[in-house]
Amino acid sequence: MGGVDINTFWEHSRNGANLSPLAEWIGQRVRGTVPPPAVAFGQTPAEAEQLARAVLAGQKTTATSMLWQYDDDIPLPEMGDLAIVVDGAGTPRALILTTEVRVVPFSDVDEAHALGESASLEAWRNEQAAAATAADDGNHPLTPDTPMVLERYELLYPVSG
Repeated sequence: MGGVDINTFWEHSRNGANLSPLAEWIGQRVRGTVPPPAVAFGQTPAEAEQLARAVLAGQKTTATSMLWQYDDDIPLPEMGDLAIVVDGAGTPRALILTTEVRVVPFSDVDEAHALGESASLEAWRNEQAAAATAADDGNHPLTPDTPMVLERYELLYPVSG
């Protein structure tokens, strides 16, 4: 399925994951009818490639962000959200479903969450500290009390290659 655009991938993945547009229209959300947002994990194309592969391999099952990064234009993730994971070239690689969202202080993030995206809790803390430093606009230094948005997801539809 190499070189596929988002809409074509959505058609394949929606069918492959058994998401029924009719059931979605009847329900509260229209998630089965319109393509969900495309997301690239990481800050660079190389990181996006590596992390897309980790999602496909089942090694990356969580994501972390800082609460201050959300606003009216960027809403908090919700349980039941869908996303299309793209690689470093912007090619769709996976459809994921958010199964859990929690907001906790940085110091309270547990090992179970950290292991969903890193080798250990210590490695996760170091990676998050580096990401927070890079994202800080001068008004949001990382502290033990910084609210973190913890997201857990399930791989619904993978694309190999």
